[in-house]
Amino acid sequence: MVSSYGGADKVPISKELVQRARRSNASYKEDMRKAQEEEKARLATREREKEEAARKKADEANTEKWEKKVQDLQGKIKAKKGFIEDQNQLQKTALAKGEMMKTAEALRHNLRAAEMARTTVERESKELNDLQEQLARHMGKKPKKS
Repeated sequence: MVSSYGGADKVPISKELVQRARRSNASYKEDMRKAQEEEKARLATREREKEEAARKKADEANTEKWEKKVQDLQGKIKAKKGFIEDQNQLQKTALAKGEMMKTAEALRHNLRAAEMARTTVERESKELNDLQEQLARHMGKKPKKS
């Protein structure tokens, strides 16, 4: 058909054909634009998911660290309470034995033991109070889950 017109550049093109070509080109460009937007949206979604996963992992790490510190403080408090109880029992025993002693030297010895236990209890009680305050402050800093 092209040869009957004398070449490709001499073939008549109707207005309808030009309009179809323009519509096809516009449709192609619109499809390409939509594909780019969808790809951008997919990339943004992936990026948000990665950020969320990283934030969640960091939150879990903070929570684990917080819980470990709580357990550590609670363990120290429990140990201090047990030690104080032992020292109180030692003090009571020394005083009871001292009351039964007949010699002054034995009485002084038991009274010294009771006094040492009392001062130890005072010192350990202060440390216990410090630990309990640390625990209370730490409990107020519980990480928030996001």
